Amino acid sequence: MNRKELKAQGKKGVKRHYWIFVIACLITSFLGADFALTLVQIETITTPTQSNSTLIIQNLLQGNFDDAESMSEDFFHNKENNNTNIHGLEVGYKEGVFASAIKWLHSGSIYLKIFKTIQTFSGSDSPYTILFFSISLILISLAGIFIENNYRVAYRRVFLEGQHYKSLSFSRFAFLLSVRKLIKPALTLFVTILYKILWSLTIIGGIIKYYSYFLVPYIVAENPDISPNKAITLSRKMMDGHKWECFVLQLSFWGWDFLGIITLGILNIFYTNPYKECCYCRYYEHIRNLSKKKKIENIHLLNDVYLYKKAARTAINEKYSDVMVLINKPLPPLKKRKGFGKFMVNFFGIVPSYNEQEKLYNQQEERRLKIKSFKDAIEQKVYPHRLNPLFKKDRKQANEHIHYMRHYSITSIILMFFTLSFVGWIWEVCFSYIQHGIFVNRGVLHGPWLPIYGSGSILILLLLNKFRGKPLLEFISAFVLCGFVEYFTALFLEKTHNGQRWWDYTGYFLNLNGRICAEGLLLFAFGGIAIVYLIAPLLDNAFRKIRLKAAIPICIALIMLFAFDEVFSAMNPNTGRGITDYEVSSNISQKTTNPSTVK
Repeated sequence: MNRKELKAQGKKGVKRHYWIFVIACLITSFLGADFALTLVQIETITTPTQSNSTLIIQNLLQGNFDDAESMSEDFFHNKENNNTNIHGLEVGYKEGVFASAIKWLHSGSIYLKIFKTIQTFSGSDSPYTILFFSISLILISLAGIFIENNYRVAYRRVFLEGQHYKSLSFSRFAFLLSVRKLIKPALTLFVTILYKILWSLTIIGGIIKYYSYFLVPYIVAENPDISPNKAITLSRKMMDGHKWECFVLQLSFWGWDFLGIITLGILNIFYTNPYKECCYCRYYEHIRNLSKKKKIENIHLLNDVYLYKKAARTAINEKYSDVMVLINKPLPPLKKRKGFGKFMVNFFGIVPSYNEQEKLYNQQEERRLKIKSFKDAIEQKVYPHRLNPLFKKDRKQANEHIHYMRHYSITSIILMFFTLSFVGWIWEVCFSYIQHGIFVNRGVLHGPWLPIYGSGSILILLLLNKFRGKPLLEFISAFVLCGFVEYFTALFLEKTHNGQRWWDYTGYFLNLNGRICAEGLLLFAFGGIAIVYLIAPLLDNAFRKIRLKAAIPICIALIMLFAFDEVFSAMNPNTGRGITDYEVSSNISQKTTNPSTVK
C-alpha cells in the first residue's frame, strides 16, 4: 500500500464533496457514533463518565432510589459551568437537546427518569416495577443502537460513493431506507461491538480484534443484506496480514490529531475527520481489491461493482430507459399567466385553486423533476442506484422521488398553516410535559395552535419558492429566515407584554440574547427542508382531495376562531407557570432531575 498516494486520494475526496462530508462527520459526532472526541474537545462541559450511569442503574435495581436520585442531582450540580458571553452571543453547551442528551445518557439520569415515570403510573416499588424498568431500559438501548448503528453504515456509504462520483446528494443518507435494509445493518454492528467488548476483557485480544473487525461498517455499507457473522468473518479474513498496516495508517495522522487538540477540535470538524474517513474508504477499497485477487471465502458478497467504477452506457440506457423516453419527448405548451396572478405564481408559487391548468402544470413539473433526479445518473455523475444489486425491479418507479416542484392553492396554504400550527403546539406541549412533568398550554394564545410554527413553515414554503430547486441554498435560507422570524417575534412579544418571555435560550449553545440559538435554528432549518420536500407535498395531496365547496367553509371557520383567539389573548395573554414563569419551571425541572432548565 502506498500511504502517500492513498492520502492524496483522500484529500481529493474531501475537496470534491467538502460540505456534505463535514456535515456527515458532525452528525456522527453528535450521535456519538464516531469522532465523539471532537465534541468532547469543544464542549465547555465535562462529559459525564460511564461509572455514574452504572452506579445509578445498580442503585435502582437494588432499591436504593434515594441514593440514585441524590447521585443524579449531585452530578448536575457539580458539572454546571459559566458560559462565555460576547455582546449577547453565548458560547456554551450546558443547555439544549444535545447537551441534555449527553448528560442524560452518560450520567444515568435518563434511567432514573424512566423509573420515576413507571413508579408514578404503577404507584408501587414492587419487583414488577423493576421488571418494567428493565424492559424500558432494554428498549431504549435498542432504539439507540438502531439509530446510531444505521447511521454508522449510512454515512460511510455516502463517503464511499463520493470517492468515485462527481456529484453527491443528501438523499444518499437514506440509502438503507431506499433498499429497505434497516435491521441487518444495525444488528451486524451491534454484534461486532459485543464481540469487541468480550475480546477487550483479554486486553491484547481487544486490540487485535479492533483491527480484525475494522472493515465491518464498510462491508455493510456496500452490502447491507449480509449477515452479521459473514460480515465479521469476512472483515477478519480481509484484514489478515494487514492489521499492523492499518495501525500505522491511523498513527500517521498524529500531526493532524495534535493540531485538532490545540484548536479545541475545530480543525477536526472542518477537515481532519472528513479527511480521515476518505482515507479509510480508500484503504477499504485497497484491501477489497487484494481480497478479490486472493479469492477469499465469501468475497463474492461484495458485489456492488458500480460503487468503484462507472457503469457501461448500455447498462445505464437499459435501467433508465423510461427516463430516456421522457427526455426525448417534447412537452405540450402551457397557457401563460398574466398580471398579478403571474407575479404570485412566479415569486410565491400560489394559485387561486387547483384546476385543469394546474393539473397539466403538475404533470409537466413532475416529469421535469424525474428527468432532473436521474439525469446525473444517466450522465454518470452520481452512483446509479438502479444498478445496485439490492434494487427491486418490481418497485414502483413513481416512488423513487417526491414531486415538490408544485404550486399551492390558497385553501391548501390556509389548511397547512393550521395543521402545522397544531402539530407545533402538540410538540411543545409534549416536550414540556417530558421536561417538567406537568401539562402546559404553550404559546401566547389560548387555542391549540402555535402560529410561529405554521407561519414559519408557510414563510419558508412561499418566500423561498425560488430556491426550491437548490436544496443547500434552501437550507441556508431557511436557517436565516427562521432566525429572523424567531428573534423579532420574541422581541415583539417582550416589548408588547412588559418584558415577559415565552421562550428563553439562555445557556444554550451559541444563543443570542436568549431569543434564538444555533441548535434551535438548525432544527428549524432541517424541519423547513422536511416541510418543503416532503411534508407540504404530502399534505397538499391530501387537501386536494377535499372539494372546494367544503374546503372554503372549513378555512373561514378556522380563520374566525383564530381571529377571536388573537383578540381575546391580546387582552388576556396566556401566561403562568411553565410558560412565562421561569422560576417555577426551574423548580419543577430540578425536582424531576431534568438538566435542561429554562432560565
